[in-house]
Amino acid sequence: MLVNGLTSQIAPAAATAVIWQQKLDLSSGDKKTQYRVCFRYLPLPACCFDIVAKPSLVVDGDGAIVSGSEQDVDTGCGHLYSATVEAYGPINLQIVLPQDGMGDGNDLLIDNISMAKLVNVPLAALLFTLQAAPGTGGNYDVTLTAPAGLTNPVFTWVWEMWDPVTNTIITSVSGNMPTVTFPNLLASTSYVFKLKAWSDCNKLSGTKQTWSFEPTKKAVGQPVEDPNPEPVAIPRNIIREQDVQEDGVLPGKPKRRAE
Repeated sequence: MLVNGLTSQIAPAAATAVIWQQKLDLSSGDKKTQYRVCFRYLPLPACCFDIVAKPSLVVDGDGAIVSGSEQDVDTGCGHLYSATVEAYGPINLQIVLPQDGMGDGNDLLIDNISMAKLVNVPLAALLFTLQAAPGTGGNYDVTLTAPAGLTNPVFTWVWEMWDPVTNTIITSVSGNMPTVTFPNLLASTSYVFKLKAWSDCNKLSGTKQTWSFEPTKKAVGQPVEDPNPEPVAIPRNIIREQDVQEDGVLPGKPKRRAE
């Protein structure tokens, strides 16, 4: 589809144009159903004073939202735009184009518009293993290992350690680490470990397991499905792949919980 976008249009009436739209009835889903909307586009440059076309997605409906994960990737031969939409019932899906830039151009080709329902990451790919070993000073090192079915690609994942008393995140580890070790965890203190994963075809899914060590009782168990995982958090002490030691152990030790 060729779009001859305008420029220098006066806001707000003509500042944005709807260049494609479609009405859909998503009543067969539920109110938490998520969809991935994608399309490809190629800006057509003008000779001078070029305004580069930057289309985006708008969804209109009862409670329908673009819930995040918007990406506009320059592939070298055009752009791949994708976004996550949360919707239920009748909706109107629109691709819109800003037209308030001062200059020429704002033209583009657009193709391969698609919408697919996102499903959970298979539970078997999230059932991580937890092993604890004595560390230093009477504390413990906890090692988490992802199952073989969790691979990059297809999936992207993060590890998180939470304080179950305050329900706050302590550490987040990105970078698709297959194994990670949290060192020097305090004895007689509970921690919640979470594994969260997603992909282009899977919505954010997760599992979690609570762990603590007491001199007379060692906690055992298996991770359970997290039905409503929080969005991936980026705390101040986020640990990236390049920060993890070669043996997969995180640097430093967590702060002692305030009494």
